[in-house]
Amino acid sequence: MSHIEKLKNVFAPLDYAVVTKVYEYMCLKDEEPDIPDALLDDAKLYLGCGQWPDRNPTCWWIFRGEETSEEEWKAGVSNFYRIVSEPQISELDLDRNYIKLEVNFEILVVNAKDLPETAFEGVECIIVKTSFGDFHLIERSTK
Repeated sequence: MSHIEKLKNVFAPLDYAVVTKVYEYMCLKDEEPDIPDALLDDAKLYLGCGQWPDRNPTCWWIFRGEETSEEEWKAGVSNFYRIVSEPQISELDLDRNYIKLEVNFEILVVNAKDLPETAFEGVECIIVKTSFGDFHLIERSTK
C-alpha cells in the first residue's frame, strides 16, 4: 500500500501529517545563510495541496485563514521558516560554508490525500499525528 493510499484509508481527515525534509546547500562565508529556493517550491507543493490548503496547520499559524496574494504567501512562508528552522553550518573551505537545514511541513490528512505519489520521494520522515498517538509512514534513517 502506498503512502497516499494509507493516508486515504487509514487516517481521519483532521489528523495531520508532518513531512520532514532536509536541504543541503552551500553559501559564501561572508553571507548569512537563507532558506533555499527548493524549500519554497516544496512548501507550495505540501502546504498548498488539497481542497482547504489555508487550513493546513502551518498555513493557519501564519495567515489565520486570511486570503493572501502570491507575494504575501511567499513572504509569510519564507519568514516563518527563517524563524523556526535552525541551519547547521559547517566550514567547507576558505570561501564557502556547507548548510544543512531540516524543515517540517504540517499538512491535514484531508489535504495530503491530494498529493501526487511522488511527493514523498526524498523526505527524511513522515509522522501522522492522531488522537491515538503518532504513526510513522516513513521512519527516519539512522545513518
